[in-house]
Amino acid sequence: PPIRRLVVYSLSRLKACRCELCGHEGNDRKYEVHHVNKVKNLRGKEPWEVVMIAKKRKTLVVCHDCHQMIHHGF
Repeated sequence: PPIRRLVVYSLSRLKACRCELCGHEGNDRKYEVHHVNKVKNLRGKEPWEVVMIAKKRKTLVVCHDCHQMIHHGF
């Protein structure tokens, strides 16, 4: 089933311990999945939007610091 494949793919990306935004690798950080409802609604103004548009994905595996920056602009 397609949903199972998406879950397995997302889990494998999480297990890789690599932030798809800043590129940090390693087990010294917590990794999370950022999700948007529709890629077509992204404007490409923020770096994370550019990455999601380029990857044509609604999810992005990011470190906790990048996830905070996405949501709160730190």
